Amino acid sequence: MEKQTESEHFPNRSNAKYPVITCPSCRAVLKKPKRSLFGKLFIFATCLFQVSMVIWLYVSIWELRSGGSSSIIMGLDAVGSFFEFGIVLALILGIWFIGTAIFVLGIFLTRPR
Repeated sequence: MEKQTESEHFPNRSNAKYPVITCPSCRAVLKKPKRSLFGKLFIFATCLFQVSMVIWLYVSIWELRSGGSSSIIMGLDAVGSFFEFGIVLALILGIWFIGTAIFVLGIFLTRPR
């Protein structure tokens, strides 16, 4: 039985989209491509956005449960405050989803090459 070469065993290794510098004898990774400063800023901004959205969601739910915003508008009954809670929650989650999609797109566009 013939022994397969490494290029036959791993056919996509030589056609790698992101070349990695490896040792010719042992194939150990010597240097991997690094993310640029702009890419690191996108990752930091994404983490900051996620933390700020969690804080905003927590504070909004706390305010709505304690009656902070519904006490400003007079005449709201239990059904009105329930709908207000749902609208605010949907707004925050929608902004969170759209913002995360934009930031993740930026992270993918600034990946190391």
